[in-house]
Amino acid sequence: MATKRWLGYSDETIRGLCKKYLASGFTAFKIKVGQDLESDRKRCQLVREEIGWNNLLMVDANQTWSVPEAIDWMKSLKEFKPLWIEEPTSPDDVLGHAKIAEALREHGIGVATGEMCCNRVMFKQFMQANALEYCQIDSARIGGVNEILSVYLMAKKLNVKVCPHAGGVGLCEMVQHLQMWDFCSVSCTMEGRMIEFVDQQHDQFTYPATINEKACYIAPTAPGYSTELKESAIEQFDYPNGTKWQRICIISVGHDGDFRIWHGIGDDDPPTSCVGEHVWSALQYGDRVLIATDLNTVQAYKYPSLDKDGIEFRFTAYATSIVKNKRFIAAGSEDATIKVHSIADGEQFELENLGGPVLSMDVSKQDLLAASIGNGKLCVWDMKTKELKKTFEGLAKVKSFEAVLNFASPSFEPKTGAMLAYPNGKDVIIVSTSSWEIVKKLVNPSLTSELTVCNYSPMGDYIAAGSETGELVIWDCDTRKPIDGASSFDANPVTKIAWNPKNNGELAISDGNGQVGTVTDIFIDGSEDDELNAGDIVEMTEKEEDNANDDPLDDLYGVAVGKGKGKKGDESEPASEDDDEDNENCIELEKLKSQIMGGTQASRDTHSEMDDEDDADRATVRSERVVVPKSYPQQQPFQPGASPHVNEHCYLVYNHVGIVRRHATDKENSIEVEFHDSQQHHGIHLNNYLNHTMAGLSETVLAMASPAEDGNASKVVCINQAAFGKREWSYTMPGFEEIVAVTASDKIVVVATDSRLLRVFTARGTQREVVSVPGPIVALAAYGDHFLVAYHSAPASEDQHISLMIVTCVNFKLRCREVRVPLTARAELRWLGYSDRGSPIVYDSLGMMNLYHASSNLWLPIYHADNLPSKGASDTLHIIKVSESTQDVQLVLCRGARYPLTNPKPIPMEVKFTLPICDPDSEKDCLEDELVRSLYLKVNDADKVLKETAVKLFALACKHESEQRAKELVETIASSQLIPLVIKYASKIRRYHLADSLAPLLPTFQEQENQEEKLEQESVRENVAIVSELQHINLEAVTKKDTTPKIKPLPVGTKRASNPFRKSALAANGSDPSSSPASSSLSSKNGSSSSNPLEHLTGKAIGFGSSSTAATRKTAAGEDDSQDENRAQNGVSNGAAGGTQGGLKFMPWFEQNRTELQGRHPELGESELIKIGMREFRTQQQQKQPATAEPSSSIADGGSTPKLSAEKRKLDETDRPESGVSKLAKFGFVKQG
Repeated sequence: MATKRWLGYSDETIRGLCKKYLASGFTAFKIKVGQDLESDRKRCQLVREEIGWNNLLMVDANQTWSVPEAIDWMKSLKEFKPLWIEEPTSPDDVLGHAKIAEALREHGIGVATGEMCCNRVMFKQFMQANALEYCQIDSARIGGVNEILSVYLMAKKLNVKVCPHAGGVGLCEMVQHLQMWDFCSVSCTMEGRMIEFVDQQHDQFTYPATINEKACYIAPTAPGYSTELKESAIEQFDYPNGTKWQRICIISVGHDGDFRIWHGIGDDDPPTSCVGEHVWSALQYGDRVLIATDLNTVQAYKYPSLDKDGIEFRFTAYATSIVKNKRFIAAGSEDATIKVHSIADGEQFELENLGGPVLSMDVSKQDLLAASIGNGKLCVWDMKTKELKKTFEGLAKVKSFEAVLNFASPSFEPKTGAMLAYPNGKDVIIVSTSSWEIVKKLVNPSLTSELTVCNYSPMGDYIAAGSETGELVIWDCDTRKPIDGASSFDANPVTKIAWNPKNNGELAISDGNGQVGTVTDIFIDGSEDDELNAGDIVEMTEKEEDNANDDPLDDLYGVAVGKGKGKKGDESEPASEDDDEDNENCIELEKLKSQIMGGTQASRDTHSEMDDEDDADRATVRSERVVVPKSYPQQQPFQPGASPHVNEHCYLVYNHVGIVRRHATDKENSIEVEFHDSQQHHGIHLNNYLNHTMAGLSETVLAMASPAEDGNASKVVCINQAAFGKREWSYTMPGFEEIVAVTASDKIVVVATDSRLLRVFTARGTQREVVSVPGPIVALAAYGDHFLVAYHSAPASEDQHISLMIVTCVNFKLRCREVRVPLTARAELRWLGYSDRGSPIVYDSLGMMNLYHASSNLWLPIYHADNLPSKGASDTLHIIKVSESTQDVQLVLCRGARYPLTNPKPIPMEVKFTLPICDPDSEKDCLEDELVRSLYLKVNDADKVLKETAVKLFALACKHESEQRAKELVETIASSQLIPLVIKYASKIRRYHLADSLAPLLPTFQEQENQEEKLEQESVRENVAIVSELQHINLEAVTKKDTTPKIKPLPVGTKRASNPFRKSALAANGSDPSSSPASSSLSSKNGSSSSNPLEHLTGKAIGFGSSSTAATRKTAAGEDDSQDENRAQNGVSNGAAGGTQGGLKFMPWFEQNRTELQGRHPELGESELIKIGMREFRTQQQQKQPATAEPSSSIADGGSTPKLSAEKRKLDETDRPESGVSKLAKFGFVKQG
């Protein structure tokens, strides 16, 4: 049943609502009646025209009639056939309802009531008196569920239909449970029963009520009463501390000692409390308000009750200014001192002897304090180090705060604090807080007097400034141009400007006479000349307010009268809202005063005295509010695999390597590290002295990060797991950077800071690159030499606009690819990481997991949380590991929670990838699923699975008489290895036409593969050539620099020990018997007859290649290369010997053996033949056989080669032992010319 609600709707609105709900599937409609009979008849006729006569119509009078009036009224509406009249008279008049029901029963109109009844006794009386036919329980008003169930049972016994009332917040969520229980357990019918549905406020609930396309409630899947409010709803609407209650107020204080809270400028009776004889300044934040009174103290009060809550500061004179950010509260005084209080540790320090009274102050997010002093200076301090950073001179001087006209109020840029603005003369100076150089100067030539105050807008896009004569000017910071010009009026100086924190183009100002007013429509200009500014205005209003904004107006839209000697006058709404008049954004205080003091009379006379000039003058200020587009918050930074660190026991990280828990209780503050593989690493227990709140864990390093708090800078600490000596290293973030995310792999550690910087370290603690990120950072992840950076690439709308930087570390070089993250609509990023094969993975809050395929630059959906049968509506998944090789996900199912429990330890489970294919139960779709997995996922045996699946799909297509689909499949895969298989299969099943059509594809695919292989080989050859060239250059450089032979020790294991007793082939064939066995063997192997038994050592030890050219020439000439044993020798290197075997490349070898290979494999094509030849070539190379010496015999014999004789021989009598001189001579070297 749809309710179209109030009497004030126009006919067009009613028609539109009828059409909307008809299109949504509703068949029952209810409208309000009781205003006047003719109007009700007209409305009923209009609704009937829209919904027709086959749908139901109900009317609701909301207790407006007497009994006789109700009867007569409804008889006049009977022609429209209403099903019931709801609450026709007083809700507790049982007999009156009975009389109405009896009178209307013959006209087919029933009586419905009960939403005001709060117990079962009232319902019993109504039912026993036949006073209602439709029982409308209100689940929020009646006394609990048990009371409601008793009403249902009475209604069943007395045959009364129950149609619950559901017009309020949360009622739809509650009554759906009750009515479904009635259908299942009590009445067991839906005849004559329905549930009211009002489409409002459902978005404030965690489990909102929903309807389907037939306008029927969808049964809830979560346990409970569906009344759990979202945390955001509680934060906004919690009274009185909710943001919705606080941000609609203006606070003002003045010389009269009153503290006022204004609920809008038209509030005629604001709550007022007298807190002293004089009040000089005030600051409200959270549930506290600080007020500077005439007792020379800053008194703290509870807000809004104003109960005293202690004294924050004491001075020797009254305090003039109070400011605050997240870490410090500061107050300045007439006695030329500033006192600063640290919120974290309670420490308090003073800045003394400033040279004059403190006029105005402001603090930045970077803990900088700026104060304008009466001696004509503007000073800036760093509150962390108590250091004076900068002093600006040339401002107006004043001896007393009460006599000041020019406050020179400083204002930091609210988002980052990177800029500081202050008025100087008729200009607003903007300086950089890093270099302290002037960045901008805002000028308005039409100003007639010097500026006194200025203030940034909440988003930092605009600056408003007021002058000594009451002129108000707003500049656009980007264009440096004022929004509108200024005019000169005789008015009071502006003492304070406060922007509405909603950033809706509204600000409040106070003047030296104690008046407070508001200026609206700052971002909207009605003139045709400024229509181009509309885009900028909309863009500004759509920007999200910074959650960490440290402005004291974060929680309240506040104005404090800095120098007020008069009491605030009566205030009312503006005098007129003339839409034809241009909006003036340079407003004079005289106009505001006339608006405030005479607005009520002007408002009454606007329509009757439009020609009156005085009233027209009072109507120059528009007070209607800007319609601000809905803003959406950006997702805050998070650690994948972590739970909120605000809990006493939380996970800093829970991933595939191990678990890092943090315990922060009154008795303990520690970190516990547990590894899944306890054989590789032992557990660690650490005292959390630095209060680490983030961690990253890999096989080799544990990285922990702490925020900046208690005056300590943010810091990263890492502990190596597989290192000797000093295992721990750390770095402190410079300046005001605070770590927001950290990640670690086995090779790198990456830290992200709130300055949008990435700091890269090696796993052993070497600083690497510092990289800037073009947006707020969301999360990090790392794998080997790679890491991921998720960041906001655009302001949030209904969706989060997150991009991903995929960075690869190549030595000391970074390579980056940037892609957009595919989040589900209205979802947030929940997990970021890599698979076991190095593919980036993202998982969002609505349960969708996507894998990034790098070569195709595409995201592939691989799993959805709804595929888990045991998952409930309130359950979430905590991702631990994604295994791409085995295609499964390791996770923890969190029952009714967002994060897993820390105690007891949760038990992980594994689920398989589930690609969202159509008709997953059919054989064809299952095979297609396997085909896609083998093509795009790095699964085990991907090539084998691809071929098998392709052949099965080909066979299935042939089976279903889909030859074109079969051919299309082969053409799509484009594999030459697949062609013979499918041709053979097609011929086997006698589909010769299909086989003939596939045959021409083979050379095409082979050519494509050959081209790809050539490109790959060329790339390999280029790389090898580069390496060889580098080696040659290095060797040449060495030989040129120093020609003295130098012994280079061989790496261990690179040279096999020779057997001195092994017969060489040459010795067996009658070689020189005087040579040693080792030398004979070497000579036989290298083709050299050198008699030096250590020739193999000396050549390599010296580091030369084939440098023994003389010996080579002797051998070529047939000369005897035997030498005197007492002569020093330089043996030839193995490089020369390798000229036969190692120098031969694959392609010459293949050309020599092509005939033999084709003879052995006649059925194979060119590409397959090359692959088989390459395998044999590599086998021969590994066995160190001379494959190219006798290729024909090698192939014919099945790849066998002649083997040397392994028989041992006895020492002949003719063999004589070597003398000592002979042995020593073999270690000598002769420098060859």
